[in-house]
Amino acid sequence: MHTGGGALADPGVTTGGLAVLGVGAAGLYALRRKKAAQPAS
Repeated sequence: MHTGGGALADPGVTTGGLAVLGVGAAGLYALRRKKAAQPAS
C-alpha cells in the first residue's frame, strides 16, 4: 500500500529485504552443511 510517504517506507522495505536475504542465506548455508556432512552418493 502506497501512502505517499516514500521516505518513510524505504527503511521498512530495506529492512524487510535484508531479513529475507538473511533467512535465505542461512537456509542455503544449513542445506549445504547438511549435504557436506552426508557422504556423496
